Amino acid sequence: MNEMPPHDFEVERSLLSVAMNYPDKGLDRVISAVKTEWFYKEAFAAIFDGIVEMRNKSEPIDSITLSNHLASHRLLTKAGGRVGISEIATVQAMPHHVDTLSKSLEELSLRRLIKAVGTGLSAKASDMGADIGKVKTEALQALSEATMGNNEEPSLEDEAMSLFEASCLARNNKGITGIPSGFTDLDQLTGGFTQGQLILIAARPSVGKTALAMKIAMETRCMIFSMEMTRRDLLARWTAIIGQLDLLNMRLGRLSDEDWSTYQVALDEASKIEASIMDKPSLTIADMMARTRQAIRDEGIRLVVVDYLQLITATAKSRREEVGQVSRGLKQMAMEFKIPVLALSQLTRANEQRGISDVAKRPRLSDLRETGDLEQDADAVLFLHPNSKHKDRLTLIIAKQRNGPIADVQLRWNGPSARFDNWIV
Repeated sequence: MNEMPPHDFEVERSLLSVAMNYPDKGLDRVISAVKTEWFYKEAFAAIFDGIVEMRNKSEPIDSITLSNHLASHRLLTKAGGRVGISEIATVQAMPHHVDTLSKSLEELSLRRLIKAVGTGLSAKASDMGADIGKVKTEALQALSEATMGNNEEPSLEDEAMSLFEASCLARNNKGITGIPSGFTDLDQLTGGFTQGQLILIAARPSVGKTALAMKIAMETRCMIFSMEMTRRDLLARWTAIIGQLDLLNMRLGRLSDEDWSTYQVALDEASKIEASIMDKPSLTIADMMARTRQAIRDEGIRLVVVDYLQLITATAKSRREEVGQVSRGLKQMAMEFKIPVLALSQLTRANEQRGISDVAKRPRLSDLRETGDLEQDADAVLFLHPNSKHKDRLTLIIAKQRNGPIADVQLRWNGPSARFDNWIV
């Protein structure tokens, strides 16, 4: 029987009660002391988000107005309904309890996160085939990330210590401080994908964006939002990558006896990849924020992958504004959850119209589709560029990197298995 993660519903109810019943002495105190992701119960997290939204608009807050607000956003049922909200308002708690309650809530959240991280690390430590150096590095990074979150803004002295620790980690890990991509040359130029980063991988259709993202996703626990491919499609991709199998022949059952044996082993390994997948054709930033919060809390994920950015649903006056809204939302997600977000993006046809040579078709930042906000919000922009002379080679162009150099990385490409590897001369 699975053990329930650490939580205390009475603590969660009490904090919400103070926020609702004491607008002058308790409301702001709760909002400044608590984070949404600390709530274990989704209904309570939705209520807290509603309280924060209403406070930001200077709207009066009580059980009735809060219920009406949540109903207008179609969140009332998720929040437990009017009866549930009214019951919270009857909980006896006072503003002077907030400090104790918020510390308890944060501690329980941290215990859940550490437990999720520990479960993943235990499985890796038990895998005798895993590289112990990689296991050790991931353990240190995961525990560091798990204990990093706190409500107080860090002082410069705290940041200085954190920066020094990151430099020490990089020194002991060949320059890698973030989530490794699995590609040596890329990691040496970026140091891995770090907390709060929005990384774009952009290319024209059918160049290999999803294949590259899925290879990177195999490196760590991740949350994948797939609006174009199903989880079965992604599982097939991983199986082909692991077994170095022809993806089409695998799906059509046209495998030799030897490849069939390889297929079974690769499929078993692919099924154990530590990835949560949300495969819906229409997702909003709010949907992704809510699911990411849950995945961080319950599964200890360390990377978010979005395939692909232009398919995210947004409401604005123009397509340009919609893409800009999505871009800012993804950056906000990365910053709020202190996790790297890897988003795939389409390019315009502009590079194809500049000429027929590879040099003429080389992507530029201005080729990012529909808005300049993508270039502005992204911490790094990577372009996948095919090589017309060498079908087994693609160039990954680091066109923008906020904290590193601009450079080209050569990757080996196996089209039949949709597999990327380090380019070794």
